[in-house]
Amino acid sequence: MNNDRKFTGIKAKILTPILIVVIVTVITSAVSISSMLKMQNNMRVLQQKTIQEMEDIEQIRYQILHTAEILTDVSATHDGAGFEEAAEFRDEINTLIDGIIARDPSKSAQWESIREQYQGFYDMLTLMANTYINEGIDAGNEIMEQV
Repeated sequence: MNNDRKFTGIKAKILTPILIVVIVTVITSAVSISSMLKMQNNMRVLQQKTIQEMEDIEQIRYQILHTAEILTDVSATHDGAGFEEAAEFRDEINTLIDGIIARDPSKSAQWESIREQYQGFYDMLTLMANTYINEGIDAGNEIMEQV
């Protein structure tokens, strides 16, 4: 019996540190995996935001070019129906900018500046088209030099 107690004492002294190492390893692994999964999820969210912003920027770029094209056509054809279509593109640009700002308010000042610049561009093109229609080619050409 005495031998069994010594063996149990020796067994406990050997197994206890091994058990502690295994428990610490399992806990550390669980924390590491949990942190990795959180990082992976954060990366996915950031990627989705970035992709959406890139798509919105590309759409804004397209809308700006299309606005210029439409208002230039209005100037050339004297067909005022294009003003409504250009206004729709302006409204879409403002909606896209609002969406970008809503997703990332830290870029608000930058996007408000872009909105303001676009509005100035839009106003100038609208003035040019109206001038071509109402005052003739020479007056429209003067405005076009400013654009």
